[in-house]
Amino acid sequence: MLITERVHADDPELLIEEARTRQRRRRLRIAAAIAAALGVGAAVWAVLGHDTATGSASGGGGGAAASARCPGTDLGVLAYVHAGALSVVDFEHCRPRTLVRRGASGTPAFSRDGRYVSFYRGYVSTAGGMPHVLPGPAAWSPTADVLAAATKTGGILLVAPGRFTRQLVPNGSGAGSPVYAPNGKSVAFVRGTAIWSADVANGELRKIVDARPGQPVPVSFSPDGRFIVYREYPNSNSLAADGEALLVANVATGHATAIASSIRRSDFVAWCGNTLAYVTNHGGRIVTSGDGIAVASAPAWRPSTVLPAGGKTSWNAVDCSGGTLVVSAGPSSQDSPFGQEHRSLWTVAAKPHATPHLLLGTKPPARTTDELPMWSGDRRFVAFVRTTPGGVGGRGTLFAYDVARRAVIGPIARVGATNNYYGSYEWADRIAWRR
Repeated sequence: MLITERVHADDPELLIEEARTRQRRRRLRIAAAIAAALGVGAAVWAVLGHDTATGSASGGGGGAAASARCPGTDLGVLAYVHAGALSVVDFEHCRPRTLVRRGASGTPAFSRDGRYVSFYRGYVSTAGGMPHVLPGPAAWSPTADVLAAATKTGGILLVAPGRFTRQLVPNGSGAGSPVYAPNGKSVAFVRGTAIWSADVANGELRKIVDARPGQPVPVSFSPDGRFIVYREYPNSNSLAADGEALLVANVATGHATAIASSIRRSDFVAWCGNTLAYVTNHGGRIVTSGDGIAVASAPAWRPSTVLPAGGKTSWNAVDCSGGTLVVSAGPSSQDSPFGQEHRSLWTVAAKPHATPHLLLGTKPPARTTDELPMWSGDRRFVAFVRTTPGGVGGRGTLFAYDVARRAVIGPIARVGATNNYYGSYEWADRIAWRR
């Protein structure tokens, strides 16, 4: 099995268990210190019973009640994995439907025309029916209803539901982590310390970039297909938790440029056209300690600061539409114990030193935090997950924000629970939106 597959499959549990241990130790230290000054009874109240969430990122605007339960307009379909089930909900009727009742895991993804939705090692029709098994992690073609799926023995299969299954990369090749090019004509994949490409028509293989000595983890192609963004796994789970090198390679020449250190979260990187926007890594795994937002563009890929790091506000999670970013943000802190994020949602132009604007009404109630902001296809709405923290996890409810009316809409659907690791919620690994 490739290192990249092992990291995705095993690391979250190892990291969460590490977090639980650190939190237990931290709580004992805090309790002992407070007990010495105030007595045991006061210490127990302070550590276990007191709400220490103190506010949101700097800016005006108080909490607002939801104005409706459903947007009532066609904004596409959202899929989410929860407790082994895979469900979908549309924004016009807001009636969740469960497609897979047990055994679903991983990040869902929609086929090009929305007829199918995949999950880790499987896919199912959005109209319902029996789920189908896949040999491993897979990616949909952006131009046809075809999956590129990694096999257990290091090959890549092309799977067209109801039509054909074809070997693209032979088994035994050590291939994994497939990613389609935007034109659908090739599939990039990891092989050893390099990223390779396979031509969909004839299977011709070509090395794109060698990441030696690190292990490359493909993220995505630029929209024009000229570049591929990837991370370098440093062959250490602990080092990777504090950040990995984020690089971009020219697909034609193989020339790679290091951009920054980045936490491995899919909602920490977004394309704005062919400009890359990303969350800067200020505090390692503690993503509440003052992270910022930056952008980088070809040909130099020189980072430019959009929202500065190291301040009183910690910027977290980013999505882009029409040159405007939507980001979540909360007060900078050590997030001890976990669950003090209290993030609200902001918009900001994807350009250096821009001014952020709070989305009024997304300053959430006490003991909640607004996570995973996502633009609708027409940029009229922002979907997000209002999360209630609980130790090293949190439970979430889907809401939408009407940009023109400045109103929060929902609750639309309960999307279950996810992990929280040092202020980083894993909703992006549970949710996909076809918009």
